[in-house]
Amino acid sequence: MTTRTIDTLTIAPESRVTEWERHLRAELFKAKCIPLDGTSFRGVQTNDDLGRIGVTSVRVSSHVLEHDPEDVGPEGDVLVSFLVEGEAVIGQAGRWLHLSPGDVVLCPSGVAFTYVSTQPIHALVLRIPQALFRLVHEAPLERPLAIRRQGGARRFDQHALVEDLARWLSSGPRDGAAQMQGRVIGI
Repeated sequence: MTTRTIDTLTIAPESRVTEWERHLRAELFKAKCIPLDGTSFRGVQTNDDLGRIGVTSVRVSSHVLEHDPEDVGPEGDVLVSFLVEGEAVIGQAGRWLHLSPGDVVLCPSGVAFTYVSTQPIHALVLRIPQALFRLVHEAPLERPLAIRRQGGARRFDQHALVEDLARWLSSGPRDGAAQMQGRVIGI
């Protein structure tokens, strides 16, 4: 497994958005990125793989992301985004969902969406093949679904999973990828 990273601070300001879009297209999906705050765009993205599941850590300044699924395969992926810091709104399939820290949103990559963050955010994103998602859940994901962070909820502890994924992404040589993939699939 090879970690792939982009930090736009290492790129000339006039090329940052273009290079960010190029990296995003190679690692997650094709999208147009529109910075919001009038200052130079800033983003750091680290990508790796847990077997068939892609794992991405994203820290990015305020922006709008417009995803057009024209280049997605026949089924696409399910994108599972854990919002760690900041706030965001995602619109897809006629639904708009507001996300706060600790919330999780699942959305199909084969359906266009708009992601708006009016402040800097930190998110962890899992890219799960739709076929694998359907194998576990017995149905494809066709529209966005938000899972709110609830104090004391034992059914799905987003915070613990995010901490484990972040620790795994930042560790040196990747040990335990199979175990982490099994945990993600199990949840």
